[in-house]
Amino acid sequence: MPRGPALVVSFDNLELALEKREGRRPRGFDVIARNGWSMLGVMTVGWTWFRAPAVAGEFGRLATSGFFARLERVVFCGASMGGYGAAAYSAAVPGATVVAISPQSTLDPRLVPWETRYGRVARTRNFTGRYGHAAEASRAAAAGTAPPRVAIRRLPQDAGPA
Repeated sequence: MPRGPALVVSFDNLELALEKREGRRPRGFDVIARNGWSMLGVMTVGWTWFRAPAVAGEFGRLATSGFFARLERVVFCGASMGGYGAAAYSAAVPGATVVAISPQSTLDPRLVPWETRYGRVARTRNFTGRYGHAAEASRAAAAGTAPPRVAIRRLPQDAGPA
């Protein structure tokens, strides 16, 4: 949805949007539209954590083509799995802002052996490469500045990567 010089890149689960949201829109769509911001919605079917090679390839292509450089501001956002996607792929845009609600940093069992909430489907994804570890990737997006971090630790699994 192209509109203005600010772009919100929203990561969401298509199944949740179709089943639980009025208008079947990505999270935050109404706020984004009301403010005249542009939106790039990244939707997945199932619990993929946006780890398909095509997703990484497309963000690399957008970055090298100068797509993001034409914008005044880029904000990556998402919640849970979408928060992971927002933080991970923000590395494609140095200086981007990341709004990640309850994200996972990685589900690589070598790095987070205590993480068992998402079962085998998540643990079999490849969490390596430029966009694999969301905390490291979002530091790259910060381009040398320390982004604010807020951690709410309600579950023991949340405390490990914080």
